[in-house]
Amino acid sequence: MEICYIVDAWLERADPRITVCSAHNGSAVLDWDQHTIHKLFASGALSPEDFRPSSSQELWELLCELFYWQNILGLSSSPANSRQEMYGNLAGKETIS
Repeated sequence: MEICYIVDAWLERADPRITVCSAHNGSAVLDWDQHTIHKLFASGALSPEDFRPSSSQELWELLCELFYWQNILGLSSSPANSRQEMYGNLAGKETIS
């Protein structure tokens, strides 16, 4: 079975959102609200340019990076929990300041 995802990044909105869904069943595997996105952009961990991949390899690398940050910061796929978890986890992380 091939692994396929749909990346929906609404970064130009006043309340940006990044959602990654399984292409097979539509379930969200990553769903970040504006607070999570602003914090990652402010830290330099991610930038809007990262969401303009020019090849399938760059898109795959973006997905890996998004899953990496979700895992490192202990974020759930639920946006309501992401903000609280991120701010709690960032306090003890040296990788992002």
